[in-house]
Parts: sequence; C-alpha cells; structure tokens
Amino acid sequence: MAWHRGHCCGMLIVNLDTHRPLVLLHGRDQHTLATWFRKYPEIQVVSRDRCGINATAAREGAPQARQVAERWLLLNNIGDAPERMMYRHMTLIRLVTS
Repeated sequence: MAWHRGHCCGMLIVNLDTHRPLVLLHGRDQHTLATWFRKYPEIQVVSRDRCGINATAAREGAPQARQVAERWLLLNNIGDAPERMMYRHMTLIRLVTS
C-alpha cells in the first residue's frame, strides 16, 4: 500500500473475522511485521500473500499461527488458470482446430 506513489509503503493488518482494519504499519519490512505479531500471541491464523517477507515474519513473530493463502489470491489464480493453460498449449489447440 503506497501513501504517495513511490514514496512510502506500508501494510494494512485486518481482522478477517470482523473485516475491520487493526493497524496500518509503516514500511514493508520483516522486522516491523514480526514485532507486531509478537505483541499478539493469541493470533491463530495469518492469511497472507506469497511474499517471502510476510511468510518469514509470520513464522518468527507468530509461530503458533497457521499460515494460509489469501482468499482473493486463490480465487484470482483459479480464474487465471484456464487462460494460462490455453496459452501454454496454443500450438496444439490450433493444430487440432484447423
């Protein structure tokens, strides 16, 4: 999340049960996120993207939590899969349909 395009980035932490923002962390570094996780040992699930920084921060700061893939990313990937498959096999598709 950028406040001023290209100038400052951060992470928005959301409670997925209530769908309410919890905090907006300044920066996108592993230390900041891991430190925030350590303050809340009751966290049971971390829903995240595939960013390695987020995975490492969750492992370090909330080792008790189960990490799961973000739902939007899963749905987006499922939606893109047929198109990617068609592009990958386009030569064969053209051969069969011509």
